[in-house]
Amino acid sequence: LKSLLRSAYGEEESYRAAQVSKGLHAIDSNYAKIISYYSNMYYIRYVVIPSKVSAGTADISDEEYLDKYERMMEVVDGANLESVIPAILKEVFLAGSAYVYAVKNNPAKTITLIMLPTEYCRTVLQTNLGTNLVEFDFEYFIQFPGADDLEQALKVFPKEFRGLLEQSRPMAEKWLQLDPRYSTSFMLNERSLPPFLNALTSILEYEDYREKEQLKNNNELKSIFVNRIPVYEDKPLFD
Repeated sequence: LKSLLRSAYGEEESYRAAQVSKGLHAIDSNYAKIISYYSNMYYIRYVVIPSKVSAGTADISDEEYLDKYERMMEVVDGANLESVIPAILKEVFLAGSAYVYAVKNNPAKTITLIMLPTEYCRTVLQTNLGTNLVEFDFEYFIQFPGADDLEQALKVFPKEFRGLLEQSRPMAEKWLQLDPRYSTSFMLNERSLPPFLNALTSILEYEDYREKEQLKNNNELKSIFVNRIPVYEDKPLFD
């Protein structure tokens, strides 16, 4: 484990640290508890503000306003932010960053948030609104050589990816920018390193300390001996 930690922090690419972090999350219960605590500690609240986006629209009646308001609330409630935000936080704490793409789900009348694979994403710039511009490595789809497999994979991704994949095929550069209106990233540091990965060093030191304490206690138990005092008429004899 210590060797994995040293190699993770020594790599220039953050994906190595993310791999180590996720691997340790699977095998170390203490590390998993830290990630779970910080991912689920927040109480999610949000505010919905109705606004008229089309210019020149006439005033609407109270009934029409309530109808639009209810439909807008269906969109927000359907996004299920109470579950999505802890999932994003978990990915940030595990991998150092999270890449999210929002997709309009017309049949369900809501918005679906898709988590993109972290190792195939990178943050390049920041908009004036404070959101991050994201690029995706379309070499990801090389793992689907068959046409049917590729088609099934593209169905999982947003529609934009189909057109961008066609653009990337004749190009040497496989990194293409995603639409900033629907995609963004979340990071806690510039290198996108898992923030709690170094905590495992303390966990390992604790495990080592506990092992030595157990060995010490076992040795002390072996050193205990019994000294029987002579007795005469049920009374101990002393010289």
